[in-house]
Amino acid sequence: EFSASWCGWCPEGDLVTDSLREEFPNLIINSLHAQDQLANEITDSLASEMGNGYPCAMFDRVKFEDQYNVAVTYGNWRDKLLELLNEPAKAVVSSENSYNPVTRTLRVIVTANFLETLQGDFRLNCQLVEKEVIFGSGQTNFYNVLEGHPLYQLGNPISDYKYENVVREVLGGPWGQEGEIPEIVASGTAYDVVFE
Repeated sequence: EFSASWCGWCPEGDLVTDSLREEFPNLIINSLHAQDQLANEITDSLASEMGNGYPCAMFDRVKFEDQYNVAVTYGNWRDKLLELLNEPAKAVVSSENSYNPVTRTLRVIVTANFLETLQGDFRLNCQLVEKEVIFGSGQTNFYNVLEGHPLYQLGNPISDYKYENVVREVLGGPWGQEGEIPEIVASGTAYDVVFE
């Protein structure tokens, strides 16, 4: 999900992601902030290249035919997710990690197991996420005056707003680690990319 503290519509996006997490417990939703205190060069770059207004979200970086860009506006998230879930998976991605507290080093192995033979530019990256971030300066809230809305009278801005699953770093860069996976992959093959 692309979000920002200055975006008055974004708290509604958070409500939608909460609903999707409840409906689809295995769904991983990370928040990429743009042009605010939680943004970084990589999240700003992704938002600039793939965004479509705020809040918006990418689903496996799929470009849907009826969408202007890769990112989908929040009113369509559930429908686009269901569209993807109705298609067979082409690969299964998993990860293992280890952390050495003495040297303070993290090692992550991301594995792509391909379920069919494919040709393309395949890349993996790894998003490091902070589970919860609270900022005292607050989240802009355009719903503060909308009676009956869950965000009604919470303030504008909402003080001490809790941001969840905030992307703080992207190992392998915004477009993924290049050259680790061949252009043609056979069904049943697996490729590891190591980030240290």
